[in-house]
Amino acid sequence: MKSKTCAYCKREFSGEVKRTAEHIFPQTLLQLYPEQDVSFTPEKIFKDNSGLTIADVCAGCNNGALSELDSYGGELIKKQFKDEIDYNMKDAVIEKTIEYDLFAKWILKIAYNYFRSRKIECSFMEEYIPCILQNVELSDNFDMHIYTGSDTASMPNIHNHGYASSL
Repeated sequence: MKSKTCAYCKREFSGEVKRTAEHIFPQTLLQLYPEQDVSFTPEKIFKDNSGLTIADVCAGCNNGALSELDSYGGELIKKQFKDEIDYNMKDAVIEKTIEYDLFAKWILKIAYNYFRSRKIECSFMEEYIPCILQNVELSDNFDMHIYTGSDTASMPNIHNHGYASSL
């Protein structure tokens, strides 16, 4: 059964409030990495050039605050992480600049989209929606841990809801 309200602003879908398909993983990432054209869910792996979406977001949210976060995230990846690092610099310290609040909100948006798409209980994320949609700072109690790399076997199961696996 389709949601009757926007997952973000909670406005009811109507003639004025249009339902749209929100990309679970932002389209900006798909454009930066077009060779990554395979999608996966716990049930299946499939060729996918347009990205997984979830149709429970209104056009106002999707084309407004959520789009702005995706633009920030895409620019961040493109400017700070897309270039290859010369092997001769393997032991060098490489500094990157991230606007923590924007980055955290972008990651929260992606996580919230993913949880909803997989029908994983995510009511605990409701408190972050005003932060995602508006210029509201995250609380001092908010903490984000991100694992990087391709071997996720050592990731604690509690942090990834059992979805980590070695690549």
